[in-house]
Amino acid sequence: MNREATKTIRKNRGVTSIEYALLAALIAVVIVGAVGSTGSENGGLWTGWTNKAVAAFNSTGS
Repeated sequence: MNREATKTIRKNRGVTSIEYALLAALIAVVIVGAVGSTGSENGGLWTGWTNKAVAAFNSTGS
């Protein structure tokens, strides 16, 4: 009985490890997607502000 219990525990550990790895991979994909989306939006925001600042400096005759 002891050998069977040990085998079952080892099998469960392997399955649990795979589940945790899949969960970690899913979380990583979500983080990469969120950061990529936010980065694109921020890049456009900075470009707009830069263009407005350059236009303001050019219009003052500096």
